[in-house]
Amino acid sequence: MRVYLEGGTAGFAACVRGALTAAGHAETPDPGCADGAILLDGAGDGTLEEMAALLVGRAAKLLDRLDPATARVVVATPAEVYGEGPGVCADCGRVRPANRVAPAREPWDPRCPRCEGRLMPAPVREDEKVQPATPLAALRLSREDLVLSWARLRGACVAAIRIPELFGGGADGGWAAAFAGAARQGRAASVPEDGGATRDFLHMDDAAAAILAAFGNPRAAGEPLNVGTGKATALSAAAAALGARTSPTGRGGGEPRHLALDAMRFRHATGWRPKFAF
Repeated sequence: MRVYLEGGTAGFAACVRGALTAAGHAETPDPGCADGAILLDGAGDGTLEEMAALLVGRAAKLLDRLDPATARVVVATPAEVYGEGPGVCADCGRVRPANRVAPAREPWDPRCPRCEGRLMPAPVREDEKVQPATPLAALRLSREDLVLSWARLRGACVAAIRIPELFGGGADGGWAAAFAGAARQGRAASVPEDGGATRDFLHMDDAAAAILAAFGNPRAAGEPLNVGTGKATALSAAAAALGARTSPTGRGGGEPRHLALDAMRFRHATGWRPKFAF
């Protein structure tokens, strides 16, 4: 199958490209000749207008050129579209705290929105509210909504997967890459707040395998599905595992404190399992 690949950091795009080739697909630079497309996260530094054009504008242009009768599409969206993850309160059960307002201040961990009690972080499920904490996250969600609505209207087979932080050889974006870079340079890695914020870390090879598992799979099409390990790792612990010292900033910018993904639905739909532990 001829596949058009768009976006992604250089390292992750190369990883996905290698997985496509190993599966017998051929990459094409022309979406008009493609049998399918894979949209990775293409955001970078820039103004909101530039990011909107890069994410939503380019996706719209691509969809205009695809044949919905034959196209198979995967759109991969960072997990940050969920915003602050859920937690379990001893008295109130499972609850969903609101996003913190920037600049976030101590106490860093969100409290139960009902009783102000302490929360035990829990992985987020697809049926829970998305509450983007940043404008860029909102634009990423808009791109996902655009692609899914196009599929529903035209009967195309589109899978939308939400992926967490990536790690592994060649990773060149996100926290793991920053920590690995700091370790190589012998400097301390800057982490927000007290370093206790947690994220779900997924190996790039596992993420690429998930994309292939979703590609053209009707059981994975139609609604967003989480791809992750469900395990939360503190940023300070992630840095230490990669050999980096940390320098907590004591400041927070309003990003989620805790965010991990419950991938049970995707596992049932595709049989995918992550092979690499962080």
